Amino acid sequence: FATFDGIELPARGASSEEACPFCPAGQYNIVTGSTHCNDCPSGKLSSSDRTTCGDCEAGNYVYKKASCELCPNGTYAPTAQVDRCLDCQAGYHTAKPQGATVCSACDAGTYAAQNSVDCSVCPGGTY
Repeated sequence: FATFDGIELPARGASSEEACPFCPAGQYNIVTGSTHCNDCPSGKLSSSDRTTCGDCEAGNYVYKKASCELCPNGTYAPTAQVDRCLDCQAGYHTAKPQGATVCSACDAGTYAAQNSVDCSVCPGGTY
């Protein structure tokens, strides 16, 4: 149903091919003449023409099924994640400010708080 001046009317066809609405972000449709769209599987986003769903690259996360976003500082994604990247735990670092794909252990004599990009050198008298 469509609403016109507050009155619900039965759905009807578009006035031209250009007027056919795209499926919403996060949905797709491969069937010509279909009257509905399908949800993309979790962790996937719809292509720009809304005919397929695809993956983001490692180091990214799928934001609201609509876009691929780089992992922010101190987070990582070995494969594309959904809605947020993984936290890099204390004692580990991403070594890359954005778009990290790994979280690696700091070397002996260094340390890092959770979600660190780099490891810091332990002060004198510690290790």
